[in-house]
Order: sequence, then structure tokens, then C-alpha cells
Amino acid sequence: MLSSIAATVGETAFGAFDEVDVEVREGLSTDLPVTLYPRQVIEEQVGVELARPLPRDDAGEVVEGEALASPVTRTTAADARRVALILAWPGGLIRFDEDGEPQPETVEIRIEQRPAGGGAPWAEVRVLRVTAETREAFYRSHAWTLPERGRWELRLTMLTPETESTQVSRRTSWAALQSIRPEYPLAPDDAPRTTRPGRPGINWPRFQVAKVPVQKAVPRHSQS
Repeated sequence: MLSSIAATVGETAFGAFDEVDVEVREGLSTDLPVTLYPRQVIEEQVGVELARPLPRDDAGEVVEGEALASPVTRTTAADARRVALILAWPGGLIRFDEDGEPQPETVEIRIEQRPAGGGAPWAEVRVLRVTAETREAFYRSHAWTLPERGRWELRLTMLTPETESTQVSRRTSWAALQSIRPEYPLAPDDAPRTTRPGRPGINWPRFQVAKVPVQKAVPRHSQS
């Protein structure tokens, strides 16, 4: 029998979190299917800044010229059917006008794809345009179905040039890449456990491994 009463994320009990869904399975043939994650999701932590820096001289001073494209490339897991990109704005996305009033700020990111390993031309998926007016860190995701199952290369290029203004905050990073397969998730050796934030429309980085105390079911024997 499993007990999730004392389950924790790291050293913090689940009860300390709001809007968190939890599913516990005992690893038995009678277990119901996991519903929180009905598909295989292989997540790679990327953590790379997406930037289009201005040209600089050897002293690091900005010089005339166009901002430099700095594409970032990653490869999906094998046999992927869909992919999801998780982007992060650790310092928010906002600008302030001459009067110090907050205004919306926008960045544009080009997403491209091609089959991995063959050197095929890049095909544009879309130009992602994100607008916000917040100083708080936030995440956004973009997911789509690949042309066919397999391993794919993805390339992200920031189209919005770097700014020298101290009144603008728009530092953008590629936080994670999720490769999605339609098959039911493989069961681990111990009891399967899944968690997810319950707030719709917001994507979060992966939780730490949940710790759930396990009690072994021991049959009772009558004493003579």
C-alpha cells in the first residue's frame, strides 16, 4: 500500500504548494492509467540565452552595424511526434517611457526545423511574437506536430536586436525542449508518480523527484 500523505518535493511537503495535482500508482495490474501525463515526454534542460547582439569592437564598445544573428540549435529525442519549446523571461518583459510609465514590450523569435543528421535545408515553423508588460519572471511555451516521427533539429533565432537602453527588460532564454511521443509512459521500477502545476496556460520547469514513503502490504495470518 502506498501513502502519499507525507509525500515531498525535495524537503517540502506537497501540502505547502497550491494548485498541484498528484497521482499515485502502486505498480499493480489493476492500476488505472496515469492521466496527468498520458504520453511520453522527454525533457532536455537547455538554459541558453536567445540574443541578437549589437556589433562591438575589441574593447567591447558598440559600433555601427547590424545586430548579429546568433541561432541556437538543439536536437529532439528519437521517434518524437510533437515538440514543445519552453521559453523564459527571468527579468520580465517590459519597457518604461520617458515619464517612467510601464509599457508593453515585444520580442520576435524565429523557429526552424529539419530532419536530424541529413543536412537538409532549414524550414521555418513560425515567427513567435511575445508581448508582455511585467517585471516578474514568466514562461511561455509553443508546441507543434512534426512532419513525421523521428529525430529533428530545431533552431531558434532571436530577431529582436539587443538594446542599450536601461529602460527595457527583455532578456530571453530557451529554458527547455520537450520531445513528445504518443505512447503511454513507461512504468519505472518503483511505483509511478507524476505531478504537475494546476494553473492552466503556464508552463513550469520540471519538479524535483517526488519522495513518497512506501509501505509494503503484508498478508495477515491467523494465529493458532
